[in-house]
Amino acid sequence: MGSVLSSSNNSIVPTTIPSTPLTLSFHPVFSPKTHSLLMITPSVKQAKPRVSDFQTTIDHLDKRLSPMASRLKQFETILIMKDVTTGLEELEDLYPSYKSLFEFSRMTKKDETILPINSLKGFHPILNATTGVRALKTPMSWDNEIDQLIHRSSLDHKPIISLVCGSKNLGKSSLSRHLVNRLLNNYKRVAFIETDVGQTEFTPSGMVSLHILSSPILGPPFTHQNTTPVRSFFIGSSSAQKDPAYYLECIEELMATWKFECNNSHTNMDDDDNDDDNDDDNSGIIPLVFNTHGWIKGLGYDLLLSITKKVQPTDVFAFYSRQNSNAHNLPPTFANSVSMICCDTDQSPSSSPVMRHVQGTTMNGTLSDRYDASNLRALAMISYFHQTPSSTLSPGQPGWDFETRLVERVPWTLDWRHLKGVWILFEEVTTRQLLYSLNGSVVGLIGDVVDYKPVESQRSVDLATQEQSLVSPAYFDSLNYPPPPPSKTTCHGLGIIRAIDPSKHALLLLTPLPLDTLKLVSGIVKGDLELPIQCMLDEKMGSGPGICGVPWNMTPYVTTEAREGAGGDSLRVRRNLMRRGQL
Repeated sequence: MGSVLSSSNNSIVPTTIPSTPLTLSFHPVFSPKTHSLLMITPSVKQAKPRVSDFQTTIDHLDKRLSPMASRLKQFETILIMKDVTTGLEELEDLYPSYKSLFEFSRMTKKDETILPINSLKGFHPILNATTGVRALKTPMSWDNEIDQLIHRSSLDHKPIISLVCGSKNLGKSSLSRHLVNRLLNNYKRVAFIETDVGQTEFTPSGMVSLHILSSPILGPPFTHQNTTPVRSFFIGSSSAQKDPAYYLECIEELMATWKFECNNSHTNMDDDDNDDDNDDDNSGIIPLVFNTHGWIKGLGYDLLLSITKKVQPTDVFAFYSRQNSNAHNLPPTFANSVSMICCDTDQSPSSSPVMRHVQGTTMNGTLSDRYDASNLRALAMISYFHQTPSSTLSPGQPGWDFETRLVERVPWTLDWRHLKGVWILFEEVTTRQLLYSLNGSVVGLIGDVVDYKPVESQRSVDLATQEQSLVSPAYFDSLNYPPPPPSKTTCHGLGIIRAIDPSKHALLLLTPLPLDTLKLVSGIVKGDLELPIQCMLDEKMGSGPGICGVPWNMTPYVTTEAREGAGGDSLRVRRNLMRRGQL
């Protein structure tokens, strides 16, 4: 894994790395085998003129490059890479299931000892055709439509709201990343709303969130899990099917938050008289990229139309597939439906959105085929819980610690008497079974919001009078109470309830969130998200006599015994079978 210098004429498909004059910065680049590999190629697009002094830049970067300055001047583009240690590379050493994510075996490399380019640790360029390897090449329709969008936005100077929709496995997430990176060449910041709870971009699955981005996305989701979203909500499942009404309420609140951020951005730009870029009409605009789920049949299609009505996009990127079009394409009436619902609204009079039809991509026969959606969800959650606030990269970039396993870490202690409530979604759990249900589970950590900003809970508790007796948590069951109201709450992140101490009213919590964020937590929500088994084991990965010195017969939640008999395995629903009437 390396980093790249901000360059004016260099692009890494599917992104063009943005740069500003007199700015020297490195962007972390991750290209694992779970996804199609990134490709470095010159860009043919016109770049903005730069007015930086070449010699000063070289001296500032590294004095060792100064003697090479005269030789480097003959090149139009210089790609400077350096090795960085993030800790993420240790994931493949600790978890055998994800072995060699970032490198190829000796059998697949050719003449690697001959080429000096292979001497950089973490950088494994593929210069020859290799079986099972495929670079991510964006279809021409993607760039054509994005070019038109950017050109139109440069004329009207209004916020772009781009909604990306289509069936699963066609490239919605790839297009969303590509669109964000292209927009960053023209805007200082780009907003991104993720509503595909099964394949989220910046958070573990089961969440919808809003992020404001100022640097390009150069890697798959598990390499940039964000612990500080602008606003997020805990849906609690990898599908919106279980509570579509709450799902839509959360999306509506995310849109309101984005509009609030846009208004604040314009106000701040008007007050900032020292900004050299104030002459740029786009300096205070935050365009929005809105990624949707890949569920386009039945209820999923109805949800998509409801989302479109709430979002009121200016542009709709609709995917189509030339292979098996009946199963992967949106209905032929989709464009007309979008036009009708966007014109029939009381929010603001607006023209019909521009429909941009883009071709889907398929990556069959590659190394990424071995990683399905469940593997990628597990990777994202493993990455999230192993994050650390410190990093050798630029500020804001996460680091990872896989040397200390989760079962070996010291948890935070959260007194549930300070919480306003505990919610359990999708299940009917009695108060007597509440603590059993929470123990060992993945939960959302929610807090209060006032004027779209997180605030600390103001609940007052008389601990002195409650010290002598056991006080149950304030419990809101799913049968009689709705989920936490989106207009008054936000989800700060996820946590693992490792243990519970009823005598101290304590929940022992593992989370990558810092202490300042934990102080804002006022509630806990449990859904049906499962913790990957790798997070429950020590460094011996189950091959020892137990876990952390505890023998198997005393270890909770996990066992080495085979499940036998009726009911020993969880039921699996087969959705690939069709009824006779559906043929």
